[in-house]
Amino acid sequence: MMTRKEVKIGLIIYLVLFIMLPVICQAQNEIIESETVIDSLEIAQPVKDSLEIPADSLTVIEVSADSIYIPVEEIPDTMRISLKELKQSLDQYLEDVKNNKEKLQFPFILYNENFHLKTPFDPGIRFIKNGFTVIPFKISNLHILQNYNPFFNTEYKRGFTIFTESDYDLPVAVSESFLCLGEGDMNYAFVSFTKGKILGLKNINLKIDYLGQEGQWLSVNEKSHNFNLHLFSSYNWGKLHLYHTTIDQKISTNKLVNAPELPVSKRIKDKLSDTAILFENKYINVGMKYERLETDTLKREISEVILSKKLEWGTHHINGNYEYFMNNTDDTDFHLLTLDHHSQIAFLDLGNSGYYQDDENHFFASELEYTVLQGINVVVDYSIFKSENIFFFQPEERTGTGLVFDLAFLKIKAIAGKENLNEENTYFAETTSYADLHYNRLQLKMKNWTLFRDIELEELPIWQCQTSLEFILNLEYNNAIKLGIEHVYTSEYSYTCDNRDKFSNLDAWLAFQVTKRFEIKIDAVNLLNIDRLFAYPVSEQLSGPRFNVNLHWIFIN
Repeated sequence: MMTRKEVKIGLIIYLVLFIMLPVICQAQNEIIESETVIDSLEIAQPVKDSLEIPADSLTVIEVSADSIYIPVEEIPDTMRISLKELKQSLDQYLEDVKNNKEKLQFPFILYNENFHLKTPFDPGIRFIKNGFTVIPFKISNLHILQNYNPFFNTEYKRGFTIFTESDYDLPVAVSESFLCLGEGDMNYAFVSFTKGKILGLKNINLKIDYLGQEGQWLSVNEKSHNFNLHLFSSYNWGKLHLYHTTIDQKISTNKLVNAPELPVSKRIKDKLSDTAILFENKYINVGMKYERLETDTLKREISEVILSKKLEWGTHHINGNYEYFMNNTDDTDFHLLTLDHHSQIAFLDLGNSGYYQDDENHFFASELEYTVLQGINVVVDYSIFKSENIFFFQPEERTGTGLVFDLAFLKIKAIAGKENLNEENTYFAETTSYADLHYNRLQLKMKNWTLFRDIELEELPIWQCQTSLEFILNLEYNNAIKLGIEHVYTSEYSYTCDNRDKFSNLDAWLAFQVTKRFEIKIDAVNLLNIDRLFAYPVSEQLSGPRFNVNLHWIFIN
């Protein structure tokens, strides 16, 4: 007799086949039977009207199976762009969003299952969201990253995680959805809608995102109903932005700052509502933000005023922010200065980032690269950090030197040096790499981050490593089959554990891509059958390997 788990796995496999096969068959049949390419730009016979479209803009247009269909007679008068330029701009926007997600790497282990994230140690990083600094309240930095990463373009740079919105103003609507059905009631739905020139108004552009998820995660049944809005208008004299984010969820107490190991985690509420207005112009940017947070029974209200200016000349730029925070809960106000600088002079590339609140709270990081050969750079990194908020094993000072190999298909950064950690000097070696290799229709994508610390602390592993490999078979008409694995490893340590123990886990996935706009993916999670995820117990309901079925669809209208 089949067990309940075997029945679940069988149902998931049948569901995959039920959804996947008709879509593939239909796509292939339409490609074979039709003399034109799916969704290609259909160019009607020239008509005489008031549309000021240059004649040469309607010549032969290179299209693919993922091109958009926009009949000529339906082009609004406000669209002063040829069909070819519109398609190129749209494809470039989608490609940029995809590359941002694929190439994003952090200098720490970041394990994920769907939209849930976990690390061995809470990272000591600073967050900037739409130009405004995020001030943590009770919850860990990792949970802030989990809340905002799905909604924004995310960049990590010299100790800062920067969340930004794309100023999308094309008159074509783009909808994106991620859907998941998994074991342990691990389900989620993420939907994003973006469109420029709403209701035919050339200066009103809109982006709306929603994430709802529920499921067993580290012994707790978590629930989320999160929402994000970006509305902006462009004028000759500048841009006016309206931002709003709502976080409404039930989370585990192990996501609090410095949360101890909890054999049975408690579920608490986590609510956030922030609204910001930002006016951008060539002289100075001015903005205001109001934020209200509630974690369990604790509340905080904070208001902020920001002045920012970005200066550019040639290959140099400096972006400076002044922020004034008014904590309405305990009547404590403070100022914050933030700086980001980058210069490129001949063979020299210099970047600096930092913030200053007061003598007890400040951070500065600098990175210098010197090109010695084409694609080979010598790099020197330096950072200094001081905070009243204690981040576990965040180096107070760090100096490293190494090499950067920056090729078209491969980028590797390897540095070694000395850091002051928990008032002890130690040596470290760190590598970060990303590769995208092609051979005929075969493709290999690789990510790796490895850290070695020469230190004898029971609470800290000597080795930390995360590696992912994805093998891709590219088929005709932008179809593909993908097989991936990800391995996470730490050497022995006893952070919140009773005994020193190493950690190792392996996940895998199989994905079927039908054009660039549709993909179905099966995740196999916890293949090594761990019972603890970085010291926190995995619930009995999720013990052993389990499966998630994910659907990703981009729709253009």
